[in-house]
Amino acid sequence: MEEKNEMKTKNKIWILVIVLVFLASCKTQENDPIQNALSIANSNREVNAIMEGEDFSVDVKKVNEGDIDAMPTVFEGLSGELYRVYYKTSEFDLIVITNEKEVLRIVPVTKIKI
Repeated sequence: MEEKNEMKTKNKIWILVIVLVFLASCKTQENDPIQNALSIANSNREVNAIMEGEDFSVDVKKVNEGDIDAMPTVFEGLSGELYRVYYKTSEFDLIVITNEKEVLRIVPVTKIKI
């Protein structure tokens, strides 16, 4: 009888450990600002309309001073923690600037073939 109680206790401990590991991994994913910026951009209706039916690759990064200096018109009037989501297709590119909560600016980039 004592062995059964000991087994039940061990099983409960393992279940608790598994639940805690799962919750910790979910919390880590939610706090990833890069993943958050991508989710914000991907859920924007205008971005979805532009990218619909396109094959594309995507790059996400936190904006730094060098990015702002390289493209001042894209970042004009924006401040705070900014993220750049860069969608690249064979025909055009799309730059989406977000903060932690929303899309702030959408900039289509036309490719010119020479």
